[in-house]
Amino acid sequence: MRVFFLMVSLLIGLQSLNAQIYDPVSFETAVEQKNAGEYELQIKVKLEAGWHLYAQQVPEGGPIPTSFEFEPSVKYELKGEVIEPKGHEVDDPVFEMRIKYFENEVLFTQRILRKSSEAFDITAVMNYMVCNDESCLPPEGKTLQFNLKKEPKQPVKAESQIQQPVSEPLEQSSPEPKENVSDNYNDTFSSEDTISNQQSAVKASAQKDSLSRLPTSTVPQSKSANDLSQEKEPESSRDLFTIFILSFLGGFAALLTPCVF
Repeated sequence: MRVFFLMVSLLIGLQSLNAQIYDPVSFETAVEQKNAGEYELQIKVKLEAGWHLYAQQVPEGGPIPTSFEFEPSVKYELKGEVIEPKGHEVDDPVFEMRIKYFENEVLFTQRILRKSSEAFDITAVMNYMVCNDESCLPPEGKTLQFNLKKEPKQPVKAESQIQQPVSEPLEQSSPEPKENVSDNYNDTFSSEDTISNQQSAVKASAQKDSLSRLPTSTVPQSKSANDLSQEKEPESSRDLFTIFILSFLGGFAALLTPCVF
């Protein structure tokens, strides 16, 4: 009986000792979708005033750096490394070296490529160590959970249904404007050709009329001049002949008339 009571008292003492351990760190996890099939796991760490968390890269001989271990799974794939913010880089008085650390609040992110559309969980362990200006707490490992919900399939079907009626009228309506344009194009050129042919025909007929009129107008003029000259020649010869007869008769009459003086 004494052994039993001793074991019970030891267990109660250990539980009370664990309850009295001071933990100035709290954690929050979230999942955010960035692209199709690509997600970002977010780990937000909150620190109480005066405490700081060390970065993932720490010089040798310094404090334990922060690290992450993700449980492998066929449902996702890690993309790159865990990204941390800029933080503070100072000369640490405890370890006497230049160290990068974070205080108040820090956000770590990890990109993943999703391989399954079903809902699943991702488990990760964060190993860290926190200190203040006087002392440090023992290193700890915090188990983190990320819940990925099932991807909806309805938006994909809706997109396919929307795209089908858009593509069909385009295929039906695309040949029609081309035919109308070509027909109108041919009609305009045919009408222009007929107009140009009519204009050329009118010009040709006008030239023919002018050429046909030129000989008829000039030839009769030359003939009328010849006729006038021919008509004038007999008249002039007749006048000379009349003068000659009259002068001959006058001279003959003078011979017959007796001299008065």
